[in-house]
Amino acid sequence: MVSDHFRNVAPPTGNDDTKEEQLSHMTTTNALRGGSGGTTTSAPTYLTTETLAERWEVSPGTLANWRARGTGPTYCKIGNSVRYALTDVEQYEAAGRTQAVA
Repeated sequence: MVSDHFRNVAPPTGNDDTKEEQLSHMTTTNALRGGSGGTTTSAPTYLTTETLAERWEVSPGTLANWRARGTGPTYCKIGNSVRYALTDVEQYEAAGRTQAVA
């Protein structure tokens, strides 16, 4: 069974699309779901290693090391590219929050 993270990802085309164009395929809006509800849902947003590194103020190499060690947020490989689902990143951030002790 295909994971929901991969349902809206266009397969690599082998053409000269830039990474931004390829990423835009992953973040397009889905068709209406659920029939009568009239609600639209968006495809998951994915972050590149560079974007996540900027967000967390770490180097892309740090994220690569975490992937190699099996630590850090969940990621997916699309072709040769690594992508992080924004929802997974936010869950990882929430799990790392701690309450200050006075």
